[in-house]
Amino acid sequence: MPTEAAPGGGLNGWGGYKGLAVGAVLCLLAVIGVAVFSRQGVWEISRLRQELQRLEWENARLAQENRRLALTIERLQHDPVLIQDQIRRELNFLRKNELILHLPEDQPSVALPAERLKPPPPPRPQARSHSRSGHPPASSPP
Repeated sequence: MPTEAAPGGGLNGWGGYKGLAVGAVLCLLAVIGVAVFSRQGVWEISRLRQELQRLEWENARLAQENRRLALTIERLQHDPVLIQDQIRRELNFLRKNELILHLPEDQPSVALPAERLKPPPPPRPQARSHSRSGHPPASSPP
């Protein structure tokens, strides 16, 4: 025979549905906390994805630099003009009739041929033109 629950007891109160609901909420909060804050949680996965993206960008940059350096190596092995240019830049070697001008800090140094540094020749005096009469032209008064 079914017995009736005594007043104030049974499924009512903390031992009843309320207690079961509070326990379920606490368990749900614990599961969410573990999922978010654990070592393999959401925050850690997000951080690892950002790190992966940064490393992929760095890898692409380094691959591009490697291609550029490989091209430079290839050119240095077969291009005497590039070799000469590198020697001149790195060791400050000069060609015949070249001078190095050291400019102020805000401008780079420039090597110029010595001919460009010579002053221009003085202008030649022009021959006076004479009229058909053989006399110099009359000058106008100032």
